[in-house]
Amino acid sequence: MLNLPNLIKLEDFGGNWGKYIDAVYMVFKVDFLDKNPTLNGKRIILCNKDLYRGKENTFWHITSAGKEEEERIPDFSKCERIRWIDYYINEANNDNESIVIWEEDRKVKISNDQWDYVIILIPTRNCYLLLTAYPVEREHRRLKIKKSYLRSKSA
Repeated sequence: MLNLPNLIKLEDFGGNWGKYIDAVYMVFKVDFLDKNPTLNGKRIILCNKDLYRGKENTFWHITSAGKEEEERIPDFSKCERIRWIDYYINEANNDNESIVIWEEDRKVKISNDQWDYVIILIPTRNCYLLLTAYPVEREHRRLKIKKSYLRSKSA
């Protein structure tokens, strides 16, 4: 069973986008720049440390949506769950039975047994690169993720 961290809501900041995104970024900064997280003993680092608007591109990627980087828009469901990334990784390291990990298409994926949140890492020889994380809000997408996991376990 998961005891998920509280969501960070825009309304908690009076609807002030600047204060909100700074608070979301502070969680990201602590969890991925200050703490040096690991998964199974391998360090997790940012896939893209280049800065855009004073924050790493990986941060913008995991808090926004869209195909073109310059045209991405804020995704509040991603922002709200920023604390979940570190939590899932810690629970995976602690062998929580509600967390599942598998490899597919040269990526390591972490989810829960409800398939409603996914973290994607790129494994390298010495570390993992944090690529993205997102909530899975549609049932057909959850089924697709579950099938991906089951395929990986039968291979």
